[in-house]
This record gives sequence, C-alpha cells and structure tokens, in this order.
Amino acid sequence: MKKFKKTSLLLEKLPLLKFSLGGVPGSTIGYIILYFFLPKNPGEVWSLIVVSIVAFFAKESISFTIHKWWTFKELNKKNLQQELLSYFYVTTIFVIGNSIIFFIFTDMLNMNGILAQFVINIGLGLINFTETTKVFIKFKNNKLKKP
Repeated sequence: MKKFKKTSLLLEKLPLLKFSLGGVPGSTIGYIILYFFLPKNPGEVWSLIVVSIVAFFAKESISFTIHKWWTFKELNKKNLQQELLSYFYVTTIFVIGNSIIFFIFTDMLNMNGILAQFVINIGLGLINFTETTKVFIKFKNNKLKKP
C-alpha cells in the first residue's frame, strides 16, 4: 500500500508523466485502427489521410475522457460542453498538423505508418500536453466566464 501511495504521489508531482500514461489507452486504439485500416498501397493518399484522421479522433475521444477525470481530476460536469468545445478546437488543430506530417512521413519519405504515428506522437506530445492543460485548468479554476 505504501508503494502505491508513493507512485500516486509521483504522478501528482509529474503531470507530464500522468498525461503520458493517460494517453496510452487512446494511443493504443489509434495504433490498432492504423494497423488494420492503413492502405497497403502508400500511393492511396486520401485513404492515408482519412485513416489517420479517424485514428486521431478515436484516440482523442478516449484521451479526453481519461484526462478530464483522471489526469486533471476535473470532476465538475457543469463545464463539460465548454471543455469539449475547447478540446475539439485544440484537437482539430492537432489533427491538421498530424495529417500533414503523417502524409509527409508515409507518402513522401516512405516511412511505416505505425512508426510515423509514433514519431509524430512524441513530437507533438509536449505541445499537446501544454494546450490540453490549458483547456482543463481554465475551467477548473473558473477563469473562463460564460458568454
């Protein structure tokens, strides 16, 4: 029990670690979607982009839920609609960047799709953490006024 408390305390003190662990289930689903649905012919550009977007939104839907309730402990349901909207804006920006980079890596550089997404996740991860933190913290601290 003492070891569990130390681990829990460590996660509270290192929010990036907690954010990363909270992203694992969503990322796993995203990788599974990529694995089964990526086109075998890398020249199928639109298929690459569509599968990448579907995988990204599946990943982010799961990640939103985990980050809201576990990572940031934002248990208040009152701001759920505004949080979803803000998170959607952030996610949309990231899906555009993710799709462009994914296309460059897979189609132009002939990188494996799973490896490309892994590299992108690491590259965009810190920026995603910063922006996602802003989404939940502003509502948790009631700094955002309703329109």
